[in-house]
Amino acid sequence: MSSSGVQSPEGDVRQPLSPASVRKERVRSEPTYGTPLADEKLAAEAKEMEEKAEQAMNAANEFLDEWVVDKRSFEGYPEATLTCARGLMIFLMVFITTSTLGLCIGFVFAGSLEGTIALEQVAEFDSPSVVICPSPWGTSFTKFQLTDVSFGEIPGTAFHPIEHQVVPFALEKPAKNEDEAYSGKKKKGNSTNLRAVQGSLKHCHKVLIDQQFHPHGDPGEYIAFDTVRLSFSATSADGFYNFAFTNPDGPNPQSWSWAYLGTRTSGELVYDQVEEGASEVSEGTPHARLPFRVLGSGATGGDTQLEFCFGIFLINLISAQSSPISIFAIVSFILLVAAALNNFGLFELFFVERQDEDAPPPLLEPNILCRKIFGPVFVCCRRKEQESARREKMSARAAEASDSPAAGVPKATPPASVRKRESPAEANV
Repeated sequence: MSSSGVQSPEGDVRQPLSPASVRKERVRSEPTYGTPLADEKLAAEAKEMEEKAEQAMNAANEFLDEWVVDKRSFEGYPEATLTCARGLMIFLMVFITTSTLGLCIGFVFAGSLEGTIALEQVAEFDSPSVVICPSPWGTSFTKFQLTDVSFGEIPGTAFHPIEHQVVPFALEKPAKNEDEAYSGKKKKGNSTNLRAVQGSLKHCHKVLIDQQFHPHGDPGEYIAFDTVRLSFSATSADGFYNFAFTNPDGPNPQSWSWAYLGTRTSGELVYDQVEEGASEVSEGTPHARLPFRVLGSGATGGDTQLEFCFGIFLINLISAQSSPISIFAIVSFILLVAAALNNFGLFELFFVERQDEDAPPPLLEPNILCRKIFGPVFVCCRRKEQESARREKMSARAAEASDSPAAGVPKATPPASVRKRESPAEANV
């Protein structure tokens, strides 16, 4: 017997199948398109896909009928009317949900419902006072003489002298914690000794100016700027000087600048006003802040000159609150959320309720949240059937409590003297 063949039970020898023959046999055993087996398989797959699609459509229609707009509400109207109504309701749901979430997130994380900075336009500014200090801090000018204070417009060269007064400068005592500040005690919120700061500013000069600044044109379209020019002669240890600006709302300088002696320094002022303790319905205590922005500087070859103007006649109102979440912010938040939720009423502007003449009016009931939250307490949030069942249940409990004695308490027996005075009829009973 050949070793290359396989002997069958009948004794004949079969040659082994080659790989190509095996692939052919496998192809013959698989169903092909057009055969009954393949058609049944395709039909089963198609039926399964149709069932899944039908289930998805039924779920979508059930959601639209229950949560958006019921298709029975537009009987007698074309399908396009129902589509428009559902589209409007879905838009309102998405818009109101997004806006409400935005309000909640902004209130929780930001703690305020309005911007912290607002702008206020003014018709004029009173000229601030100028504080001039020697450099380095705590030293004194070798000499200091104010030679001129003039007022004019830029662009332009026509400057004329104005009234002014030079006085020594001293910091004003703060309204809060002034005892601790002057005693040098370091407490929370006041860690700097006011006396030490006064020592650094004891050789400063304050120039009081009586002048008003007016705008020449609309905001952003000014054609000229009112400008004050100070000229003084001074020398210091290092050739520099420090300066700042104050007014009645900000008697202590909040923004310091420096420049070279013997030069002309030109710049503009920005009016920042910090409203301490301001709320949505009340004003706070104003504190002015006048930072100086340098526009140009150059040597004069003689006296030192300082020019300043207001670049724009607007006040930056900055709210400063110790606690951003106040009662007014909470009330405003509730009103804004209620207004956002009330936007669902826009749906009724386009689609009104239809009612037949002989049909009874539609039934109304409190919202499900009102029924769940206030129903156990208020009778107006419960149905009559529920209230009747509740009363019957309470009556049954009261009857059971009155019929059965209290657990563990024996029934009271009258004393013998009382039993003797009972009538015969009562005794027989």
